[in-house]
Amino acid sequence: MTNPETICEYHEQIRGLLDRRLTLFKDCVKIVGTVLGNRIEATVMIEELQATPNKAWIRTKHYHWALALMLILTPFLLLPFAVTPPNFILLIIGALMYLPAIWYFVQSQKRKECAFFLNRSGVVSLDLWRNGPDAERFPEFVAAIEKQIRDQSVQPES
Repeated sequence: MTNPETICEYHEQIRGLLDRRLTLFKDCVKIVGTVLGNRIEATVMIEELQATPNKAWIRTKHYHWALALMLILTPFLLLPFAVTPPNFILLIIGALMYLPAIWYFVQSQKRKECAFFLNRSGVVSLDLWRNGPDAERFPEFVAAIEKQIRDQSVQPES
């Protein structure tokens, strides 16, 4: 059951990197989850954020890891030919290690949409990735945060 103060919720996930649940309230965004295996709980106050997010399309660390893995494994494909006669068993073993690396590289090649909310000083205070179970709700959640920021800045102080 959701809290009556809850405006919107969003779950983002990049396997092996992050798994966060963001909950938008009237005055803040609460973040609970894991980043690189480390548990995080944070609260970002709405009043500190600029209303318009910066957007970018970025590849995750998986892409860089896959590229590095392929570069490391490439010399092993040439190793069987360093001996005479060529060792084809070694070539088959190298190819069997290389094929998953190619699959991993192809799977991680797609760029992910990100929204970065800056604070008043121009530092990123809240970032969101369009990935995971709620990826299709990404624009809706970003728009809800923007609306809350605008509503907070319009309200006169009591």
